[in-house]
Amino acid sequence: MTGMKIKRFQPGQVVISRKGKDVGNWYVVIGWNDKEQRVLICNGRNCNPGVPKKKNPVHLQRVSRILYEVPESLLAGRLLNGERIRRLLLEIQTKKYQNKEVD
Repeated sequence: MTGMKIKRFQPGQVVISRKGKDVGNWYVVIGWNDKEQRVLICNGRNCNPGVPKKKNPVHLQRVSRILYEVPESLLAGRLLNGERIRRLLLEIQTKKYQNKEVD
């Protein structure tokens, strides 16, 4: 059943941490680890796309936004740099507080 929770996240999905020392931090999903049942996330600040953070999917809240540059770059075989991800997340956060778009 846990595998189902991981699969509901997709690359580029914006999420907010709801448990742990990073509560309230915004991240973007860049993949998942089926073996460990963890979602791979990054924010370009503390964890970059090259070394993503592993997070339990139960501890993440999905936001109704997807950064389409992330899956496109993964399909092309390259990763976005941390600065670009940081800017995209900041832009999403700004819009969220204006429009209240959190699930």
